[in-house]
This record gives sequence, structure tokens and C-alpha cells, in this order.
Amino acid sequence: MKPRRFPWSSLLPTLVGVALLLPLSAGLARAGAAPPGGAPLELGSDPAAAPGEDVVHAAARVITDRLPAQVDASALDEAAIRGMTRWLDETTGIPGNALLSEAEDQARRSRLLGTRNGLGIEYAVAAGRGLVITTVFPGSPAAAAEMAPGDVVVALLDHPFTGMAGPAIQQVLDDQARHTRAGAEAVTLDLRREDGALRRLSLSPGPFEVAPARVTMDDAYVLVRIAVLGPGTADVVAAAVADAGRRPVILDLRDLAEGTVEDAVAVAGLFLPAGQVVLRTVDPAGLGDTRTTAGRKPWRGRLAVMVNHGSAGLAEALASALRTGARAAVVGTRTAGVATQPSFHPLGQGLVLQLADTTLIAGDGGSWARTGLAPDLVVEPIGVPLVGRVPSAFPDIQLEAALRYLASP
Repeated sequence: MKPRRFPWSSLLPTLVGVALLLPLSAGLARAGAAPPGGAPLELGSDPAAAPGEDVVHAAARVITDRLPAQVDASALDEAAIRGMTRWLDETTGIPGNALLSEAEDQARRSRLLGTRNGLGIEYAVAAGRGLVITTVFPGSPAAAAEMAPGDVVVALLDHPFTGMAGPAIQQVLDDQARHTRAGAEAVTLDLRREDGALRRLSLSPGPFEVAPARVTMDDAYVLVRIAVLGPGTADVVAAAVADAGRRPVILDLRDLAEGTVEDAVAVAGLFLPAGQVVLRTVDPAGLGDTRTTAGRKPWRGRLAVMVNHGSAGLAEALASALRTGARAAVVGTRTAGVATQPSFHPLGQGLVLQLADTTLIAGDGGSWARTGLAPDLVVEPIGVPLVGRVPSAFPDIQLEAALRYLASP
């Protein structure tokens, strides 16, 4: 398959003009447009750009000169760059381009090392009821508030979940996540405990630690849930498979969207023979790089990989490589269809440009771009209302399906 190439070098100089000047052409700078309550304001026909100045900087200068009280020059720069990234998302159809603040970039780096910021819970959406807490991370705000698995969040910010469909509940959560990123602090939620008691909590997001992978050793299987493809992930997986014996291993890649190429290849190398192609990367200039496994003896037992729509980028590459090279069964729902890995470019003034500019291609030459990976066994997560008391061990029907699949002849 021939990788898609995009002429980034010829595109970038024009992006601010698209993002900033087109809106201006419909408003402040459009010749012949009448301001409210008056005739058009004509400022002459001579170009505003000074000698040697491009139109983008000319537009910024005109705006700051004419609207000094309303416009901050640095904020205008940020707005222009954010317009560029939105334009890239829309034009290329590839999401993931963004302008990061210094704090956001540091949080991204910290996530690769296991530091997260939030309430510190994992949950399952129970249609008609709310959010069933399945995990509370030690040291998190939720742990400090004594939340526990089996608790049910029945309302968020005075928005009750009773009677709501699963997708509607998820939409409320997505809206809250955007609000939190915009600077909100406390989150108010109503909690029903396992004994039926109601409790209102007001929690502020805070830092907590998450292991790169968590291992569950059951008598019948070994489950490895990967939180990030970062430093130490392959070591945790290696220790788990070493203790698996004849038990099947299930890698949980659901909602896995962050990591490095090197760590993804390291995990794949635990299951694939030396020299096996895991994936190929293609940079914006069209230069390719083939990533292969290192020389170690692979684990050869029964293997399944669980995925969902939150499995993106390198998680999709890893699932594809294990299905092709290790005959792993892929179980769950279709993946996100993100076949890029971002690069990061410091711009100064505490800003970092994130570009989704490196294409990921499967080791066999295939691509999951936009379409995602189709599982061998499609299993939708539970989406029916629960009746009566909510169990603390919320059923994971995708895990149960993976176990049945592995046990079949």
C-alpha cells in the first residue's frame, strides 16, 4: 500500500491566512461592509502590509492598532495558531492537531510516566441508572472522598442520570470533560452507596498515579490492562506472561490512545519472533521507517486482545500486529481508526504545536485509517438498565466473550 503523503512544507505558510484572514474578510476588513448603524468605513486601497511583512502579520498589526483595548497581541497569536490546527483537522480529515500550553504539554509527558490528573475513578455506564464505579485509584481525589467500587453516580452537576440512555449519559460526561479542561475546578456529584444511602460530593481534579499496566492473575486466565504504552509497560507485560504458564493471556487495549512507537514495539516483541515487522511509520516528507521486534524468545500461548472505539493509534497498530503475527483473537468493538502518531514542536512563549503528521501503517501493509480495526468477535458493552442492587463486580461481557472465544476449538 502506498502511504499517503501530505505537502506540509507548502501548506503551513498559508494556514494562518486561512484561519485568521477569512473571518476578517467577512467582518472588520471587508471592503463595502457597513458597520452597524452606519455607512461602510473606507480606509483606502493601499495594502496594509509594510514592506517585507506578510499579510498575516499585517492583519494582526492592523487589529491590535485599531482595537488595542479589546485585543492582546499574544492572545491573537494563539487564536491564529489554533485556527491553523482546526483548519488542518478539517482539511486533512485527520484529528489530533492542537496548540498546547506549557502545562498541557507537561501533563502529556507525565501521562506517559503514569501521572494522571482527574478524579481517579473508572466506571461503567449503566443505562437508566448512571455510572457504576469499578475502580478507585489510590491517592486520588475519589479515594480521599472514600468512594468505592459498586458506588453509583446518579447525578452530575445536578443533572440526574435516571432514565437516560447510555449515549446520553456519555454525552454529559464528554461535556463535563470539556468544561474541566476549560478551567472548572470542583465537580459536584450525587452518589448512591451499596447500602442505598445517598451522598453528595464536591471533588476537585487532582494528580494520582496509574501503573502503566495492571495485571489480574485468575486461575483460568491472565488479564493485562494497559493504561499507556510508555516506559515500563513492556516490563509489566513480560512479568505477567512469564507467570501465565498454560493459562491464556488477554491484553486489554480498550481506551488506550497514548504511547510511544518504541514502547508499542517492545510489547509486540513479547509475542512475535525476532525481526518481525510490527509497523511502519511515514513522515510528512514521505520517508518511511520499518519497526521490527528485537531478538528474544516470544511467548506462544493462547492470546486475545480487547479493543473498543477508544483504542486509537498505536493501540490499533499493536492489535493489528498481534492478530497477524501471533494469531491473537481481537474482541470488542471497532477501533477509532486513527492511523497517525503526533509530533511536538516547541514554539516559544510556553506554547507547543502538536501535529498529527506521522502515518502509521500495519506490518503487512494494511491500514486502519478512518475505518478502524474490525474485531474477530464483535461484542458491544452492556447497555441495558440494571435492576435492583448494583453489584460491586460489574460484569465485563467483553472479557467473558474473550474467554469463551479462547476456550473454543
